[in-house]
Amino acid sequence: MYNRKRSLLLIPISLILQGCDSGPSQAEKAFAESVLKDMVPIEGSSYEMGDFIGLYTVGGVPDNKPIHPVNLADFQISAYLTTWANYERYAKFKGIHIKPIAKHWETASSVENRNAPTMAASVTWQDAQDYCHWLGKVTNQDIDLPSEAQWEFVARNRGQKVYFPTDNGEFEMGRNIQAEQDAAPVGKFPPNPLGIYDLVTSGTEWIFDWYDRDYYQYSKRDNPAGPSSGDQKVTRSYHGQSPNHKFTTKRGHINPSTQDDPEILAMYRKQDAIAPGFNFRCVIHSAPLEPNDRVAEATKK
Repeated sequence: MYNRKRSLLLIPISLILQGCDSGPSQAEKAFAESVLKDMVPIEGSSYEMGDFIGLYTVGGVPDNKPIHPVNLADFQISAYLTTWANYERYAKFKGIHIKPIAKHWETASSVENRNAPTMAASVTWQDAQDYCHWLGKVTNQDIDLPSEAQWEFVARNRGQKVYFPTDNGEFEMGRNIQAEQDAAPVGKFPPNPLGIYDLVTSGTEWIFDWYDRDYYQYSKRDNPAGPSSGDQKVTRSYHGQSPNHKFTTKRGHINPSTQDDPEILAMYRKQDAIAPGFNFRCVIHSAPLEPNDRVAEATKK
């Protein structure tokens, strides 16, 4: 009798546990699938990655040299930066707290309406990757942030010698990029020839790779994904409006928490806030992103 009662008591518990592991809801699946409708298939190929322009250096030391061969597998990339509307819906599903834009930016014209649903969401690197991973989990696909090699390949229209990642490869403020420091809704300006929008904005894009100034000297050839460790993440595009910061080969880098300055980062943490313009998009990968070790994958300079 005791054993029978005990087994009866365990039945409801087992049912509860099964319910906790029931997977994503239909609403989550529907949302994730709607987001992935904006993915653009990119046929992989080989190209010469790096500074074919010969104009940009960091502190006098080039970090986008030497030019080196890269072979990319097929992938799909989001046509749009992730909007606040989509990020907030994801956050609601996950019960995630969203950090507001820091208070000292509230009166700046450059961030007017930065929290509007159609604007690009500004989050930390980890928050961006978590969003992409969640889409992958819900849809059973390998989804992450783009690698640096993938981003440049797309920005250069499949690796061509394109100066700016715009519809015509030129920098025309007010026509294919927002004027001054004005913030613009996602998708306002023409896409590049592959149908990808907002590769050049007043913000910057998070990239999967860790940053190393010398990485191009030892990058592996097939599907490179940056070094195996670091303390800053690569960014592409750039804050500000100077064309010198908008070249397709220009590399950026920043602390994944969004600030390198400890005092500014401490202020943001105190406000539970974030700076504007730290944007992202996701990629569906057909080959896994595997960072490489400097020694094991060393190549000739």
